[in-house]
Amino acid sequence: MTKYRHRELAIMATTLIITSFTILVYDIHTTKNAKRISYLWLTLILIGQLLSLSYGILNNIPEAYIPTTLIATGLLYILYIKIQYAEEVAIEEDLIKKKILNE
Repeated sequence: MTKYRHRELAIMATTLIITSFTILVYDIHTTKNAKRISYLWLTLILIGQLLSLSYGILNNIPEAYIPTTLIATGLLYILYIKIQYAEEVAIEEDLIKKKILNE
């Protein structure tokens, strides 16, 4: 007998969170623009995921490992895009503002 009740709620919540987060990561991947995502938000969510992973490890809840690892990996990828393409996004926005480039 399992010690956790209503695991289906956790599975549904995790599925919704992973799905919505995947859509965000895909959008940032295709546009290479993470300007709207703040460093504070990234830091807080990453800390939250690391705490959640720690909780899963300390309480021997292996079901917590995969979702938190996936989200943490996605956050690191968003951070990479934000840093790597920040200058390109700024140049493109400047060219659009000067009407040299069309949206």
